[in-house]
Amino acid sequence: MKPDATSSLTEFSSPEESARIERAIRGDGRAFEEIVMQYQTSVYRALVGWVGHRGDAEDLTQETFLLAYRNLKGFQQRSSLRTWLLRIAYHQAISHRRKAARRRSLAPASDPTPAEALVDGRIGSPGEQLERTLDAARLHEAIQQLPVEYRDLIVLRDLQDLDYQSIAQTLEIPLGTVRSRLHRARLELKMILDGPRPEGAHG
Repeated sequence: MKPDATSSLTEFSSPEESARIERAIRGDGRAFEEIVMQYQTSVYRALVGWVGHRGDAEDLTQETFLLAYRNLKGFQQRSSLRTWLLRIAYHQAISHRRKAARRRSLAPASDPTPAEALVDGRIGSPGEQLERTLDAARLHEAIQQLPVEYRDLIVLRDLQDLDYQSIAQTLEIPLGTVRSRLHRARLELKMILDGPRPEGAHG
């Protein structure tokens, strides 16, 4: 988990990013493609953590960028573009959860192993890659066991490395709530991770 020494600092768009946004607003398709290429992995990984299913996360990622394209003129750059995109994605995840609850679709989906979505792109030996995948799978399973309000925070802070202010903006909750709730979320996640491992697990 990341240290929190600079967690009160807020992310803002860089001059280069602001110029790209302006080009995209003026209809430069290439500029928006660059935005998608830069942030689609971050958005996708957040959605995997929030909805727990790779296929759904892929669909919601597409919907997120479609909404972003339609509403880019309304982005006032009071936060970073990444924070704004994650806020859109978060609302998509909330809507997805509500629809899933109405359908009572609580059974495991046909694609239950999205762990690779949480593994970084470092190259190593097959054994190292397997170990990272297993660690990611265990982390993913633990995150999915958290209450929703804790899961959302862990995804943004410890997987996306957002600062506290950006998390507050994304989830639309007070900064103090972010701090207190994240502390409880990490304690609960640690309890889950420190619990008994499935039979046959090594370590």
